[in-house]
Amino acid sequence: MSDDFFGPGGGCTTIRGETICPSNITLVFFDGQVRNITDCTVDTCSLLIANWGYLPNIGGNVFFVLVFAAFMIANIVLGLWKRTWGVFVGMTLGTLFEMLGYIGRVMAHYQPFDFNPFLIYIIFLTIGPALLSAAIYLCLARIIVVYGKENARFKPRVYSIIFMVSDFIALVLQGAGGGIAATAAGNDAQTAQSGINIMIAGLAWQVISLTTFALAAADFAWCVKRRGFSAPDLLYLRQSTKFRNFLYALSVASVAVYVRSIYRVAELSQGFDGYIANQEIPYMIFEPVMITIACVCLTVWHPSIVFGDVWKTVSNETRLRKKTANLELGSMGEGRFKSSNSSG
Repeated sequence: MSDDFFGPGGGCTTIRGETICPSNITLVFFDGQVRNITDCTVDTCSLLIANWGYLPNIGGNVFFVLVFAAFMIANIVLGLWKRTWGVFVGMTLGTLFEMLGYIGRVMAHYQPFDFNPFLIYIIFLTIGPALLSAAIYLCLARIIVVYGKENARFKPRVYSIIFMVSDFIALVLQGAGGGIAATAAGNDAQTAQSGINIMIAGLAWQVISLTTFALAAADFAWCVKRRGFSAPDLLYLRQSTKFRNFLYALSVASVAVYVRSIYRVAELSQGFDGYIANQEIPYMIFEPVMITIACVCLTVWHPSIVFGDVWKTVSNETRLRKKTANLELGSMGEGRFKSSNSSG
């Protein structure tokens, strides 16, 4: 057992910056008996060999379980109310995953040496923010229609497609990397590091996507300022206080997810055993607090509240254009039919 822990040579090993040798094994195993990590408890083993170098705070993590559960329920109601389906899926799944991730951390408080709570945490809290980002991206195309699609460099749907595909890539990279890193942690260091590198690539891609999104939104705003508004039928919406607040809220939500993603890149660049990953206070500030800020913005100023029934109109801009074209063709056909009957 000792050879398994210290390696074939039976020498010293380093765990989270601490050098552990046979002579000071009681720093890890309090009774001096080396055992499988799965057999450890907080009474017999140090948190140095737990999934984190700390015991997740029960109060803080339970609080965020309840917070994200409330957001999930609110977004289910709001999404179904005005049938804002894209935002409904992104926000509901995003907040659900956040809730499940913090349930994993609550479980880890009581089972710090059990791998399953850590797996729940790493997978769900890695994917959750990417789903929230999707909800943010979907709003840009609708904003473009409200201010006039003539002011945009591309069709509104092109923006949605580009950013949704980009978000999907980030989601796949983060999810796959998280799964690989978590399942290999403690067993295969090389594979675990490969998984971490894939996660970092996914997070970096998300940062790039959010940056590009911000630049695209700023570019559209500049075009609107230079050319002026169009879509006069939506003037009342543009001038409403709730719509202006929605734009500010969307900006704050984007910044919050952006800050969280940068933090996670810094965290994972040091690995699961690094200093940042094993400090709970910075984690609670830059992960759940940032995502909570984003959820507050996207829920209080939810598209169902701000746009109302107009959301469906601006969402179906392409389909409405096709429908209009079909109606025009139908009218032309009907006119020809009437003309032929008259001549007959």
